[in-house]
Amino acid sequence: MKKIALLCSVLLLAACGNSGLPAVVGSALPSLKALPAQGSEGSDTGLIFTVQLSAAGSAPVRVSYTTRDGTAKAGTDYTATSGELLFAPGETAKEVRVPLTGNDCHDLARAMTLELSEPESATIDTASATGTLLDDDAGGASYRAAAAKRVVSPGPELFAGVPHEFCPTTVQNFYLGGFGIRDVDVVPCTPLVVPIKPPATGVAKDIHLRVLLLQQGDDKLAFVTLDAIGIGNVIQEGVKRRISEVTGTPKESILFGATHTHQSGDLQGLWGGVPFEWRQQLYAAAEEAATEAQAALADAEISYGQTDLDEPSFNNYRRTDATIGTDKRMTVLQVRRPDQGTVLATLVQYVAHPTVIGSSNSLVHGDWVAGFHDAIEAAWPGSTSIYFNGPIADASPNTGAADPLPPEDADAFVRADAFGRTLAGKAVALADAGLKRFAPQVGPQIVAQHRVASVPVTNHLFLALAAKGYFNGYYDFLMPPDPDATATPAPQVMNVANVLVSRVSLGKPGCTALEIATLPGEASSLVGRYIRGLSESDMMLLGLTHESLGYLLDESQYTTENGTGLITEPDPLFPLGYEEGVSMGPLSVPTLRQQAYAPLFGAAGLPLP
Repeated sequence: MKKIALLCSVLLLAACGNSGLPAVVGSALPSLKALPAQGSEGSDTGLIFTVQLSAAGSAPVRVSYTTRDGTAKAGTDYTATSGELLFAPGETAKEVRVPLTGNDCHDLARAMTLELSEPESATIDTASATGTLLDDDAGGASYRAAAAKRVVSPGPELFAGVPHEFCPTTVQNFYLGGFGIRDVDVVPCTPLVVPIKPPATGVAKDIHLRVLLLQQGDDKLAFVTLDAIGIGNVIQEGVKRRISEVTGTPKESILFGATHTHQSGDLQGLWGGVPFEWRQQLYAAAEEAATEAQAALADAEISYGQTDLDEPSFNNYRRTDATIGTDKRMTVLQVRRPDQGTVLATLVQYVAHPTVIGSSNSLVHGDWVAGFHDAIEAAWPGSTSIYFNGPIADASPNTGAADPLPPEDADAFVRADAFGRTLAGKAVALADAGLKRFAPQVGPQIVAQHRVASVPVTNHLFLALAAKGYFNGYYDFLMPPDPDATATPAPQVMNVANVLVSRVSLGKPGCTALEIATLPGEASSLVGRYIRGLSESDMMLLGLTHESLGYLLDESQYTTENGTGLITEPDPLFPLGYEEGVSMGPLSVPTLRQQAYAPLFGAAGLPLP
């Protein structure tokens, strides 16, 4: 019996191996395969995908198909397409046509996919195929970019105190800016003072000045940040002058902003100031960083992305009218080498006051921004991280968003680091999800426009401080600032502040484009909302950039806090609210709107929405 079974098996295998005999009943179904396609964006034929059937069947074969976005987007680059293919008996190939959308933008190659599903009378071997869209427009000059940074922490000799620059019989200490108020001179230029704020005593974590250079053709732009609460126009001039001399970038196109940490030197004179020698060190550091970046300039790819951080929110609205809310927008601008994809720099803009470390601290530190930079640079080793705030006036950090959340007894440095690293993780995730790339277009791709607004100063506190000479060496309201000259004790008349405001357009309207607008102070989210509404393109708002004029609130917010008529915890120094009391006055935003933002964006100078 076993011999008969073995003989039958041998005969059956021989029959199956003979190509001249029909296949046995129950053989495998034919398989479907989607093949890649390629097409020019301006072509009439579009992308033509071929779907192959491995063998002709005796029964009809059906399969569904649909398109899916990649770097090519439906509605912008191609027309979303879906349907069903029917293979009649004997057919082995079908085509799927995907219409392409032409434009006059020079684009990098983009891709989408065709996906197969729900087969009948067949299986699927290759379920998806890539469609590559090629550009048919001429390209312009490539972007060039490089970045560098320098440590600018003060040395021990500055914490010990040095002779004051225009009162040599007194000592100038290194004061942190942001919390409290400065000592009051009873008699100017004498040791007779009312002590209020103690000076800094050392460094907990290094602070930095960071530079990112961006060029296309003859157009040049620089992003510069410093760990500081704000930066007066004398220091602005000193840093910009050094960078401009090294790089050829126009001074007005150097977007120099403060991170707004409250644990770094007071560069405004409001909290006691810093030694003249440290300000000179900042200028030298700017020159060194710019020189390094200039020497490293090379072709680069620029890309950006935006998202709103709602769950969890990383900032809390800190004023009384919570219906206004904070600005939740995060923008990531990234620079890569085109040949290797190596990240050179990552610029992130987001709003959350760097005040995780409180007023009792006396050590220099970047607050949560320091941990943020560490995490960004760890994600892309060898790169430079740059952070700008935005409409930050009403946004406090939500430290509860830190993940993992430090224990309740953790010190402020640990809590700041945890918050910064968690926020950096959101920026990394946004970059990893895919950013919009700027392809070099014909014509200028870095278009910088500038306006100077003459902002009236009606704040009696600021007028009194200017008259006492407290702003000297940090701001000059009467003459063009000279950063290399030692200040004098002469009082200043501070009735008007001439303020530079910039609009920078990256890319080409109708193509990949990002608008950048500078804010010369701590703008409220309401003011930021107005400026964003001036353009249909995505916009990044750079706070405390070019200038630091205190808080910038809508005029409706000056009657009493948020215009509600109620202040739950009035401050004797600021009876109408803290932000109102530390601003140039209610004419600031109307003046900036009429003299700067409206003309820069070609819009009527209408009230805030």
